[in-house]
Amino acid sequence: MNQENEPSCSGIFFPLMQPKPLFFLTILFLGLLCATTLLYSQDLNTKWQKFDRLSREIPLDFADSAKVLALKALNIAKQTKNPEQLARTYYRLGALSNELNDFNGAKTYLNLALNLAKNDTIKEAIYTELGRAFAEATVQYDASQKEDENQLLRNAALADDNTISNQYAIILAGSVVLILLIALVLIIGDRSKQNRLAHLKMSEQKEEIEAQRDQLEEMNRTKDRFFGIISHDMRGPVNAFQGLSALTRMYLDKGDQRRIPELIDKMDASSNRLSRLLDNLLNWALTQEGSFPYSPERFTLKDRLHEVLDIFPLSAKAKSITIEDLTDHSLAIYADPNGFKTIVRNLINNAIKYSQKGDAIKIKSFKEDELVSVQVCDTGAGMSPEQIERLFNLETNTSTPGTSGEKGSGLGLVLCQELIDLNKGKIGVKSELHKGATFTVSFPKG
Repeated sequence: MNQENEPSCSGIFFPLMQPKPLFFLTILFLGLLCATTLLYSQDLNTKWQKFDRLSREIPLDFADSAKVLALKALNIAKQTKNPEQLARTYYRLGALSNELNDFNGAKTYLNLALNLAKNDTIKEAIYTELGRAFAEATVQYDASQKEDENQLLRNAALADDNTISNQYAIILAGSVVLILLIALVLIIGDRSKQNRLAHLKMSEQKEEIEAQRDQLEEMNRTKDRFFGIISHDMRGPVNAFQGLSALTRMYLDKGDQRRIPELIDKMDASSNRLSRLLDNLLNWALTQEGSFPYSPERFTLKDRLHEVLDIFPLSAKAKSITIEDLTDHSLAIYADPNGFKTIVRNLINNAIKYSQKGDAIKIKSFKEDELVSVQVCDTGAGMSPEQIERLFNLETNTSTPGTSGEKGSGLGLVLCQELIDLNKGKIGVKSELHKGATFTVSFPKG
């Protein structure tokens, strides 16, 4: 056979050895892949060594922190699938679980380590930890159950970083929305509060205006009542003076002096009545203006009561009325002396006015807690419950004539109430129609 016509081996394979771009790219890609895999493997080994070393350097007093690092080392060892790394990491986790009293977890980790361990020294250490775990597990079963729950929580805390980031993003977004909602609620609430305050202010202003209006109306009614007292009740004593003076002159012209003493007594009674009315009007006006001279001091009943009783002999004698002083003169009170005398004078005058001829008026006293009380008791006309309700209000109190036709203004008891309040005391009345009345005034103990 002719050799020149036979193709040579080199001629057959030479085309295969011709350089092609795709071939070289494939070779380059495989080389880069191998290099990348090698570098990634070395990086994982470096990270595993770092976490393993850190978990061993942390003192056992901080076993929780050491276990977190050991779990990270375990995640890396699982990626490298290095039996030695897995065995050492499982062993470390088993030892740390024993320290944390997680004996069931320790047994799990140590059994995994035992299956992978090839070194006798490591196996011996694993057996030691397993024995400890089994011994402690029997005593600390309840505690291990709790630690199982904690382990689940810790495992949940070691979830993927991306998942945690997403959770943080969700939490952040939810927080922003919640803050916006809270801000919206606060704004709405603030506006609502402002509206309520404005409405409340308007209501208060309205109430204040209505109160001022009522006060003005009451002042007008009081003023009308005041001028009515002046025009009506003062006219009586003045007319009486004019009539008595005319009678006196007539009797003197006739030379008849037998009636003169009687006329003088009547003139004296009229002058006393006019004087008391003027005193009451003046004092009441001062109390309304808040300028009544109030100078409280300590004094006994003996000091001031006789000054009041000395005023009434003539008016009591005119109706054959006796006034009995049954008070304890040693009792002391703390009040304004003039106010005290005005109050008692009005009460005694009222008792004389509504007593029958020949009656007796009794003045009593007693002490109760921190108060000293003075009572003026009579057995005269008395009052109905309806009359008692109207006694201390100038607007509703209408004076009724006395048992001898005496007229009054009704101002005396109203003034008594004002002065009692000024002296921080109390006033009360008990009465039945046709059975007399008992007025009780109480003052702070002196």
